[in-house]
Amino acid sequence: MFLLLISGLAGVLYGLASGNILAVAMPYFEATMGIGAARMGTLVASSSIVATVFGFAAGPLAEMFGRKRMLVLSALLFVLSAPVIVWCNGSYALLVTGFALQGVSMGLVGTVAPLYLAESLPAEHRGKGTGLFQLFLIGGIVLSGVVGLAVAYWFGAGDAADVSVAAKTSAWQALIWIAVVPAVLLFLGGLFAAESPDWKKGGAKESAAESSGYSVLSSLKMLADRRFVVPFVIVFIIVSCNKLCGLPFVLCYSVKIFQSCGLDGTYANWTDTVFKSVMFGGTALACVLVDRAGRKVLLGVGTLGACLSMLLIGCSFFAIEHGLLAKGGVTGLMVAVGVVAFIGFYSVGPGVCVWLVMTEVLPTKIRAIGMSVILLANHFISSCQQLSFLPIGERFGYAPVFFFCAVCALVYFFAVRFGMPETKGMQLGDIEKWYDEKLKRT
Repeated sequence: MFLLLISGLAGVLYGLASGNILAVAMPYFEATMGIGAARMGTLVASSSIVATVFGFAAGPLAEMFGRKRMLVLSALLFVLSAPVIVWCNGSYALLVTGFALQGVSMGLVGTVAPLYLAESLPAEHRGKGTGLFQLFLIGGIVLSGVVGLAVAYWFGAGDAADVSVAAKTSAWQALIWIAVVPAVLLFLGGLFAAESPDWKKGGAKESAAESSGYSVLSSLKMLADRRFVVPFVIVFIIVSCNKLCGLPFVLCYSVKIFQSCGLDGTYANWTDTVFKSVMFGGTALACVLVDRAGRKVLLGVGTLGACLSMLLIGCSFFAIEHGLLAKGGVTGLMVAVGVVAFIGFYSVGPGVCVWLVMTEVLPTKIRAIGMSVILLANHFISSCQQLSFLPIGERFGYAPVFFFCAVCALVYFFAVRFGMPETKGMQLGDIEKWYDEKLKRT
């Protein structure tokens, strides 16, 4: 139960803080500090870029110093970021520094928390614990919106002319302090948590404290070792397809998608709220099922459902773009059903199970460095998707984008079906033996 609590706190912190509090606080910064669009973009990018860099560094650091220490450090850095931001006294440099510290924290916790949980939880609770991390991550995203509404109600909106500068300053400071609460709790809980048993036993035991010979380069070379290359490639394909099947498009451009297919602004925003609620409910259901039905079952259902949903969305836009159907209520309903169905299938399967695939299938000796490399590629893929969606849609139409997502979901299905065992209830060492036996037979 204590480890599940740690999982929940890490998830809430990651979801609440990974750009979401900054997004809510942005209007208040613009109103009180005179930050223009270019400088605001730099502020957002500083946190995101630093998170990507330290997401890659998190694996080697966790190998050298241990999972527990890095989890505690990630919480501490986030706690320290708050006074830097709140007491910046109008200094843009300090503001950037504070959010960069949050980026370091997010980069570390996003890699280390799932790694620590997979190695520390008993096999029969591993799925539930990692699932809770994802569930509370989504809960943190929802919470950031709720906190933003509460602060706007209490202090006034950031763009309201009748709200004083002092009130707006208090509003963004309150948002920053509220975001620190889960970090403080995670820091205190981490102090009493035990170190990962896998790290203590070996594999990563060659930490800086015991051996100065640890090398990131040597760890990277191990990824090409014949014993490890197959599980690494399988996980790389699965995690890449987890993004390529369309989630960044749906999350970042949902209202734009709904408006482009014929839903007006009000219905588009309501549909956006509905699908995010479905995402939270589907993730909660997955937490219940993942240690009962198994990972492969949920991933199989989720990826096939995601494929069919993307086909429905793609066909709807194809019909609009080629004059087969007029843009309006019918096409809007088709796309809305497709998006909600996609989110439902994704949440029940890939949304939770992808974290398990990474931490369970990667062998102990390459688990940390492998996760770092894969998550770095994952951030790159997500960024490319976010940057390319609108330009591609404007030039070629949205139908090809969603058909491509459907193909990636199908590749995802086959990678799971033929590339990994059912890991439900298996010890991590037994999963490694499964791949060793496959290697011997070939």
